[in-house]
Amino acid sequence: MNKEIIVHDNKHPLLALLIKSKLDHYSRSEMLAQRPQVVWDFTLGTTSEKREFYQELRSMGVQQIHADLTSCHGSLLIKEFPELQTAFASACWSPKESYELWQRDPEAEFGLLEIFPLQPVEVQSPGHCFTYPRVISTLINEARFAVRDGLAEVSDLDRAMKYGVNYPLGLVEWEAKIGKEIIDLILRDLREETHSDRYQTL
Repeated sequence: MNKEIIVHDNKHPLLALLIKSKLDHYSRSEMLAQRPQVVWDFTLGTTSEKREFYQELRSMGVQQIHADLTSCHGSLLIKEFPELQTAFASACWSPKESYELWQRDPEAEFGLLEIFPLQPVEVQSPGHCFTYPRVISTLINEARFAVRDGLAEVSDLDRAMKYGVNYPLGLVEWEAKIGKEIIDLILRDLREETHSDRYQTL
């Protein structure tokens, strides 16, 4: 029987739920002694950090990886690592209580993802940081610049987005729900991969 484990870091917003699952869970350093065949990866990192991790898993003989790729270029990684069977974006809070999901085999069972109190939205490709995390992070960053440059007060900006374009939250409120660290990680990877100043963070 394949040994199946969860690998996580303490930054993942679903950590409390993962710890309650029936699978054993480990930090990346603790995992090295486990010799698993199947890894559910809930670490957060950039594309280069994930690539290094997956090379390490490959060298250990891991046969399947199911990974949260919220903060990295998923499409590049799934081409490079056939071991990546499932990619998802569960680290970016959504008011729709949903997450984007890509599976190499569209008929595959969801496995551990069935414990999520979230609705999967299946996509053809993870793209770069999936669609929702990439778009909302870019909008939030623009809101940061608007506040910094004195174009709007926080309360006015949030009110304008809720009543002007019918967003469920203002962008500053939205950032508080997702967490600054996750937004910054997404923007950092987008900047590293595209070299565009559009993703410069404050």
